[in-house]
Amino acid sequence: MTKIEAIFHGWAKYGLLQLGWKPKPEDYHLAEYRLYICDDCPLRKNNKCTKCSCNLMAKTLVATEQCPEGKW
Repeated sequence: MTKIEAIFHGWAKYGLLQLGWKPKPEDYHLAEYRLYICDDCPLRKNNKCTKCSCNLMAKTLVATEQCPEGKW
């Protein structure tokens, strides 16, 4: 998956989540775990990573994405 595809995939999943879509349990748990790690990160501002400028709710839903700091 290219970086553009991963970004689109994350935003699509995030959009569906806002409409009431329930991700597969393994996707949900992975995103929840990643967001838990992001909670204590000084680079997190609201729902955005200031290093990569990504929306964290969207990024954490894509299994192939990685933290720019290597935390997940």
